[in-house]
Amino acid sequence: MIIDHREQRFGLYAEGMYPERPLLGMRLEDGGFSPPMPQPLSDWKEALDFRLELAIEQHLTEAQNELEGAMLEAKPDLEAFIDSFRVVRWRQDPPRDL
Repeated sequence: MIIDHREQRFGLYAEGMYPERPLLGMRLEDGGFSPPMPQPLSDWKEALDFRLELAIEQHLTEAQNELEGAMLEAKPDLEAFIDSFRVVRWRQDPPRDL
C-alpha cells in the first residue's frame, strides 16, 4: 500500500483486475478504497450498506431502550440506598479535653 500525504492519495498494487494497470488508487477524501464496479454490483452494494446502517441504528435504539428499562427497574433500589446513606465523621485521634 502506498500513502501519499502530500497529494492526499493512497493506492495499492493489485494483480488480476487490470494487469496492464496494477496500481489502483484514489483520493483520501473519497473515504476508502473501492475498486471500479459495474452498476448492478454498485447498486447492490449501496443497498447492502443502507440495510446495514438501518440494522445498526435499530440495534443501538433497542440497546438504549433496554438500558433505560434496566435503569428504571433499579431506580427504587438506588433511591432507597441514597436515602438511607448517612455521612459519619470520623477522626483518627480522639479530641483532647481542654
